[in-house]
Amino acid sequence: MTRAMHMAVVFLMAATLGQANQCSAGSECPTDINSNNVASLLETKPQTGVFNDGGEGKHCSSGCECPSDDSPKHPMLMLQTNLQMHKLEVGGEAPTITFVTVTDESFQTNLGVSLLWQQRDTLPHEWLVLKNDEGAGISKLYAQAQSVAHHRLVVFLHPDVTLPDDWYANFRSKLAQIEAADPNWGVLGTAGVPVLYPDTPGTPKIASSIKSFGNKFNTGADNLPVQSLDEHLLVLRAGSPKFDPNLPGFDLYGTDIVLSARQAGLKSYLLNLNVMHKAKDADDKPVMRKNWLSKVHSADYQKRGSVTKAYMQNKWCASKFFPVYGTFYDLLEC
Repeated sequence: MTRAMHMAVVFLMAATLGQANQCSAGSECPTDINSNNVASLLETKPQTGVFNDGGEGKHCSSGCECPSDDSPKHPMLMLQTNLQMHKLEVGGEAPTITFVTVTDESFQTNLGVSLLWQQRDTLPHEWLVLKNDEGAGISKLYAQAQSVAHHRLVVFLHPDVTLPDDWYANFRSKLAQIEAADPNWGVLGTAGVPVLYPDTPGTPKIASSIKSFGNKFNTGADNLPVQSLDEHLLVLRAGSPKFDPNLPGFDLYGTDIVLSARQAGLKSYLLNLNVMHKAKDADDKPVMRKNWLSKVHSADYQKRGSVTKAYMQNKWCASKFFPVYGTFYDLLEC
């Protein structure tokens, strides 16, 4: 088994979402990745009886829910074919990516239908699918995943994001443009606030080309420097800063990582790509923006956000970076 295939198998085991961990004697169940065992998963060897590795069947007792059998009949042949397709799409060697997501009920109807996920066992990319049953800060989980990622490029994305079938080819094309201008970029993302906002008249607050809640943004521009990024999709490289494991809550880690890059002398940019964000709910129905707004304006959500904002203000006040405008929260003063 090649290293690429080995990694695909390891993370296939880690990503059996929504499946019960009940297997018969002699077969080990898939490992869930959570805030306590991200690193240990990388030590895991492929386990028989859990996945289909070239024709070996699953062995589960009655009542055991096993991962769905969507593996190819000839995985090594499929791996070679898909790698060749990757090379044809972008030319040259196909770069590998570590994808990181924190799963929730929206995964199956959004990120789970993306071709890059569905073909994960025939591609060389790494998938770290994290569980957050204890409600840890997302930045903490991302920091742990970042520390064990095998590849130079790491894409952190929400489970309610759907990647179009041509996403990988377009990603490589847009990344090449950015790296031609600035090979030492800090952070990339598919929606953000331009550096020129609000000082330059006519500059939109949110620059993006994504589709969110069924509405298409047409404000994106290639190689656009940004002061903050939305968290739904972030890209870091080996030379990027690390996520802050002490940042509390589920917000503002996109702003925080861009400020960390800025502090290190690195610029961050809009990755001017289309993705679908918040397209379907867990029941495969369109997500209603009014329902989302009701959630984010609730007392509990606002209380959580205020704790994160206070942390950010205390952390960055001395930097003289304020004001910083975000796609949802602004940090205007200390």
